[in-house]
Amino acid sequence: MPNTDNLCMSCMKPIGDAKQCPYCGYHADSPQLSPYLPIRSVVANRYLVGKVLEFNGDGVTYAGWDMTERIAVKVREFLPDAICSRENGETQVRVMQGCERAYTDCYQSFLELWRKLMRLMGLSALISVTDVVEDNGTAYAIYEYTDAVPLRKYLLSTSTGYIPWERARQMFMPALSALGTLHSAGIIHRGLSPQTILVTPDGKLKISGFSIWQARTARGDLNPELFPGYAAIEQYGFEGQQGAWTDIYDFAAVLYRALKAADELGYTLQGRGGRATPDWNSAGIIVPEVASEYYARLVHKAKDFLAAKGYSLIMKLTDFKAAELLDAINTMSRIHVKCLLVVMDTEENMSDQLISAMHRSG
Repeated sequence: MPNTDNLCMSCMKPIGDAKQCPYCGYHADSPQLSPYLPIRSVVANRYLVGKVLEFNGDGVTYAGWDMTERIAVKVREFLPDAICSRENGETQVRVMQGCERAYTDCYQSFLELWRKLMRLMGLSALISVTDVVEDNGTAYAIYEYTDAVPLRKYLLSTSTGYIPWERARQMFMPALSALGTLHSAGIIHRGLSPQTILVTPDGKLKISGFSIWQARTARGDLNPELFPGYAAIEQYGFEGQQGAWTDIYDFAAVLYRALKAADELGYTLQGRGGRATPDWNSAGIIVPEVASEYYARLVHKAKDFLAAKGYSLIMKLTDFKAAELLDAINTMSRIHVKCLLVVMDTEENMSDQLISAMHRSG
């Protein structure tokens, strides 16, 4: 086995005998939280596991080292903490009593998702998945370790907090094309947001943050990860089926965030078993009750358009002067902008009646 004693368990750079990494600041004595794999565990006799980078309802991502290829990787472990556990210091996963069926279903969803992604390796706008293995009573996906940063961090580093349309068009359109390829392969992301879309050092976008559908839908067996302001209304568990239109809704919200330095509108659940409705207050929007119902219907109408036209709808933006549109509607509330982006037809026009209604209520 190659000597890995001199590697930082966070950034995977060689640091010799140093206790604290001079590159990322990670200290060799930093504890690993339970129920995650102990530092320097080895998966499938090949992948060295380091620090926890992130976690959500379906698992955890570690910094990792491929001891065969001798390169840094990320190791995604299937570890849905709502239905399984691991004793401190152990590696084997234990399914909670009564959760065996849910664990098996989610486990198969995990394997299916990441194996499909591995077959798409080579698409520049997607993270490259190189391996899927099973060990410790669970499954692991191995993918590239990049220097890319979340889109949110990238936008906040600009002087304005957003980017001009010409720049956004260059960045977003390859990602939208990759999203279409994902949909053709039967993959729905359900978590597109400024946190899960990455920006590489050369300014290109990469779609990351993949999770199984059970972790991106409320009221299921797992602890859901929904991104307020970006998750579509049907992900809250009350508003019908999910599909490609779900991702397009999320994508439109991310595009809007990139063009305008403002968070998008989220949803709240009204009572137990109730409907998911727009959370106007959290968005800082004062809307009369009648207008609120109007815009709620407008959001549903937007979803209907997406279901019919799919991701090609936003492709029409390549020839659209979106900056002029945004300047013209600068005084409108944020939900107006989203609806304009997603409901516009292929002629780059909207109903005069709809626009008039927006102006009257805005």
